[in-house]
Amino acid sequence: MAPRKNAYGRRVYGSYEVNLLFRVRYLLQEARYTVDGASRRLWQETARVDPELRAQLAEIRDDLLAALVASRSVQRALEERAGNGSGDIPGAAEGAGGGTGTGRTIL
Repeated sequence: MAPRKNAYGRRVYGSYEVNLLFRVRYLLQEARYTVDGASRRLWQETARVDPELRAQLAEIRDDLLAALVASRSVQRALEERAGNGSGDIPGAAEGAGGGTGTGRTIL
């Protein structure tokens, strides 16, 4: 499980993660599964997903991965332009102060 983190670096658990943790707790403490047995049981439970839904999820995953690759490509191109001293990036000509005139960087 890899929960996302908020702006302060704290882990943020969604309802899926919380339910999964409760399910693991139940399997380990109440049903007396071993860690390995609980892991196998959870995989079996998730394998029961409707094949059509699984195909839709795979398609969504592929679309998201393609979008991630494209966004990283754009990010690299922008970083290369900024490294070349090009003035094409908005705000680049304003200097380190962000145009405030105070010499402080505003994030």
